[in-house]
Amino acid sequence: MTKDNTNKINNLNVLYFIVILLLIIGHCIQTGSGEAYDNFGNVLFKAIYAFHVPLFTMIFGYLLYDDTTKHEEKEVAKKSFNTFIMPLIGYSLLELLWELLEKTLTIHNIPVIAKTFIQLLLETQWFIRGMFILTIIVLIIKKYFKDSIYIYLLILILTLFLPSDHGLSLYGFTYPYFVIGYLANKEKLISKIKNPKWVCLISTVLYFALLTQYNKDCYIYTTGLNVLNSPNQIWIDIYRFIIGLLGCISVVSFVKVLNVKKLHPIVETISNNWFQIYLVSNVLFRFLDKITSKLSGLNILLLLIEIIVMIVLSLIIIKICKKNKILSRMLLGI
Repeated sequence: MTKDNTNKINNLNVLYFIVILLLIIGHCIQTGSGEAYDNFGNVLFKAIYAFHVPLFTMIFGYLLYDDTTKHEEKEVAKKSFNTFIMPLIGYSLLELLWELLEKTLTIHNIPVIAKTFIQLLLETQWFIRGMFILTIIVLIIKKYFKDSIYIYLLILILTLFLPSDHGLSLYGFTYPYFVIGYLANKEKLISKIKNPKWVCLISTVLYFALLTQYNKDCYIYTTGLNVLNSPNQIWIDIYRFIIGLLGCISVVSFVKVLNVKKLHPIVETISNNWFQIYLVSNVLFRFLDKITSKLSGLNILLLLIEIIVMIVLSLIIIKICKKNKILSRMLLGI
């Protein structure tokens, strides 16, 4: 393996570690501080949520290009199905089982169970479903339109009219970041950054300057994406995209500045299981939300404990699931 390939793998692993750590911290603030706690009053929460989903998405777009250089589109689509849709089915089945155990559903009412399962497939776990949809879109554009930038831009414009129903606006929100990640890898843009320190500094300063204007209306779950929603929607969409992109550039250039030669064992373990930690932690946060619902606010010490417990429990569950082929495929996507 060449030095450049080793650096690329190490930098990617550091990026995986950062993005999953940010996600765990953000979700712990959101679900582990009590129902009455105002997340948007927390600067760290806003700083994470303004860009962590875009960064997560950009990574998957980046990785997709690597897959397309090694496999035919059909094989890449199959791999994507196993990575995203199999866990979607697995966790939907878990949710269905949960509702049966809580007796919100009765096992004798088969039509209702079937309807509920379909709803779970279509309305929960939006991110993994979205990553599969975006993968298929990019594969189609690559195969039939030769990665035409005009087609990508046309779809971008169309996303601005997507409604919020069934997570459509969320797919539209993540679409440009996914495509940017894919095209950035194709054009080797990261390796072309000659002054990563300056890029990191400028993007970070601009990011935090824009963050001062970040409020609940900028949250994709609050206002959606459709420019027909309100006269200000187009400006919200533009602002949301720019601040998300700046956050991604800041972190990616920071990783390039670090240029880690050797990973710490803890960082390596977490980075090797980053996506699986995301999948498993989504279930664990359900329990955390119930346990901490009566808390009256954020406690830093408790937050640190929650972060450590979430990561450790996720890794334990991942290790157990990896020993069984069915659990590995259905809950981990591997």
